[in-house]
Amino acid sequence: MILRTAAESHRALDIVETTALVTITDLAGKLVNSDRLAEVNRRIYQFDASDLNNGAYTVTVELDGKRFSERIVVAH
Repeated sequence: MILRTAAESHRALDIVETTALVTITDLAGKLVNSDRLAEVNRRIYQFDASDLNNGAYTVTVELDGKRFSERIVVAH
């Protein structure tokens, strides 16, 4: 999984499976966003980070019983 900036207020993750659960939590473990993707037509998942406060977050992708996590930093 590769984390990269797609735009100033957006983030993108490469996803290689057809279904996934994507969650974003703050460092205290509070869920701030969750998306279930039934069909991924592209290998990129984008989300708007403009409503997130500055700070670090964990993005977790769950698919086929496997869990992958990456830490991101939001700075506006």
